[in-house]
Amino acid sequence: MSAEEFCTRLSGAKEQRGRSHVFFLGAGCSVTSGIPTAGVLVKDDWLPRLHELNVKSNRETRAALAEGMDSWAKRAFPSYDPANPACIFGEVIDRLFLTTADRQWEIERLCEGKFPGFGYAVLATLSSSSRTSFNVILTTNFDDLIADAFYLFTETRPIVIPDEALADFIRPTETRPLIVKLHGDNHLAPKVTKNATATLSSDLQDRVRKLLEDRGLIFVGYGGRDQSVLAMLDGLSPRDLQYGVYWVGQNDPSALPLAPWLKKHNACWVEQGDFDEMMLLMRNACGLSHPDSRRFERVFRRYKEEFDSLTERIAARSASSPGTTILREAAKAAQRSFPGPGEAISKAREQAKSNPALAEATYFAGLENYPNSSDLLGDFARFLHEVRPYLDRAEEYYKRALVANPKHATNLGSYALFLQNVRQDFDKAEEYYKRALAANPKHARNFGNYAAFLQNVRKDFDRAEEHYKQAIAADPKDARNLGNYANFLWTVRKDFDKAEEHYKQAIAADPKDTRNLGSYANFLWTVRKDFDKAEEHYKRADEADPNDATSLGNYALFLETVRKDPDRAEEYYKRAVEADPKHAHNLGNYASFLGSVRHDSSPAEEYYKRAIEADPKAAYTPGNYVFFLGSVRHDSNRAEEYYERAIEADPKNTWNLRRYATFLATARDNPDRAEEYCKRAVEADPKDADILESYALLLETVRKDPDRAEDYYKRAVEADPKNAHNLGYYADFLETKRKDPDRAEEYYKRAIEADPKNTWNLRRYATFLATVRNDPDRAEENYKRAIAADPKNTWNLRHYAIFLANVRKDPTKAEELRRQASAAAS
Repeated sequence: MSAEEFCTRLSGAKEQRGRSHVFFLGAGCSVTSGIPTAGVLVKDDWLPRLHELNVKSNRETRAALAEGMDSWAKRAFPSYDPANPACIFGEVIDRLFLTTADRQWEIERLCEGKFPGFGYAVLATLSSSSRTSFNVILTTNFDDLIADAFYLFTETRPIVIPDEALADFIRPTETRPLIVKLHGDNHLAPKVTKNATATLSSDLQDRVRKLLEDRGLIFVGYGGRDQSVLAMLDGLSPRDLQYGVYWVGQNDPSALPLAPWLKKHNACWVEQGDFDEMMLLMRNACGLSHPDSRRFERVFRRYKEEFDSLTERIAARSASSPGTTILREAAKAAQRSFPGPGEAISKAREQAKSNPALAEATYFAGLENYPNSSDLLGDFARFLHEVRPYLDRAEEYYKRALVANPKHATNLGSYALFLQNVRQDFDKAEEYYKRALAANPKHARNFGNYAAFLQNVRKDFDRAEEHYKQAIAADPKDARNLGNYANFLWTVRKDFDKAEEHYKQAIAADPKDTRNLGSYANFLWTVRKDFDKAEEHYKRADEADPNDATSLGNYALFLETVRKDPDRAEEYYKRAVEADPKHAHNLGNYASFLGSVRHDSSPAEEYYKRAIEADPKAAYTPGNYVFFLGSVRHDSNRAEEYYERAIEADPKNTWNLRRYATFLATARDNPDRAEEYCKRAVEADPKDADILESYALLLETVRKDPDRAEDYYKRAVEADPKNAHNLGYYADFLETKRKDPDRAEEYYKRAIEADPKNTWNLRRYATFLATVRNDPDRAEENYKRAIAADPKNTWNLRHYAIFLANVRKDPTKAEELRRQASAAAS
């Protein structure tokens, strides 16, 4: 059954006296409120902490430390299942927290300060407004979120049974809402260990069964694995639960321990995995009112921010995702029904894409009636910033919005983004990011934007990662945050497996997010070397948005460099430039293509100039233009002029500093200045492996200083232990300069393991095996691998031909390889 149908059917119970349902809430309902599920808590928090304690206490051997977390956990907890880490929840907490007090402190820590999400607010409203229809809630959760939702959003005070000792107070005739916490409360010795959760008291079981005799039962966000709950439910007769059993979840429950019981009671599976989304549908189906804004302005503001966060998530979802259309309609309906300026905001947003002028008139009309509405002022500021764009007026309205409400988290975050990207006032931007997070400590989009700021502007990678994690904890389905964190894990942490895991999560959250599809395609191309799968994702990105300039440009570069298909590459370059005529990166790549592939220097230079005009501070374009000026135009003076202009515009741009150092060493034969700029690049980013390798190469080949060269090669490898290019260069150094064949071979092997298709490393290793190791069989194997990786690489073909002629004494096959090399070169 769809969630929409379920909510429509259930709405009738609200009007039928005597027809009652019990909600059974699990940990999945609390995820968007900032409380992790048992599985996430075990795998990502408690197991690593326990492992670290064991390491510090020297319980683990060196060999054990090298094994993966899952392997260690399986050894430490034989019943551990990586696909279901929650199965050892009780065992882990029992071993990690040795006393009852320690366990309670941990549970309190997890629950402390959490604010009820949108779904809890609606459920409290539904329960308090329906007399006995939905007035009973069972939960295995320790948190106070459902009780807090009653206190915050309604005038109703529920009866909360926080411990089985109070089971006598469970009275089915009570009209006040009743909350029964089956495993206890986070403040009152919660039942968390394996033994403690194995059974429920007979009094509690009897009372709960009595509740369920003449009601229906709705499971939401529940894992279905508690044996104590199953034992309690098994005590019900087939005559009980006369209004049915419903399992609300993303996945079919047939594999769960509770499945036979569900089948016995003819349970209906409602396909909806998000508690907040389902309660949005329930709210509209039952015609529930929003909380009264006159009660507590602060409470209403937080409620509105929770709603905005939900609508942002829904807006970011792919239109093709199941349930998206009805959810968007529900969100629009809920937006229009907000008291005051909500109708003007909803109407203007609908008009913005097709008729910006009409949308602006709608905003003005709304502001005439509500001149001090922070929601309306902030939404108008974002419209002026992102749609028009009228930047000075946008800032004026951002400021007015924040005067009207200085603690509006969405407006604070939007203004911080404006200050960062438009004004480039980074100190002030950071001030507003911090204010935004203080106003709402679980605003997922603000966390994500601040994380990106810390990564890209502050270069504070540890704090950036901390905030990415908080963003994802606040909203595990935000495709943008998941994708940005995946990019961070790839480019900064070099944790390729974890990066790919998050790319997949991001694409699952929104299968048509062009940016994530394109980024994952880049990853598959450059890291995994899975060219077919990369192209598949480039095509999916193109289908999702045929006018996304970044994705089109990256696909063009892929077609040029990997597929060696210049005609299709040029087609996509042209589409990319047409989609965004001021995209500096695409203009620069197309210029490079025209110069190096088409050998058409005049239009190439035109596009280089357009790229530099579009972004004078771009790192990539001036370096390539300088190369063009030197190699094609043979104009070293203009080349140097452009290097100096680029470095003046951005004195810490490592790309340009490194390229200029190479230019000074090779074109100007000025090793002193070359080294000066290498040092500046290293100072700008001491952990950039490519910069360190470039400096090492300068020290080796120009300065003839092998000792210092080796020091920088080692630093480069330490900075990025899986950089195949740097590993290969260091191997070559060890072979040719140090005459250390054993260490050289070690690094050749590491380089090839890091990138099995790097043709330079394969060829160099093959030559090493032939000339140093005198191992022609292994040498030939690596020559073949190099050619298989790039069949048109003239260097590989020629070196293999020399090997065949001189070592294998096969002149016929050698000549064939030479002809192939000549054909490839032409």
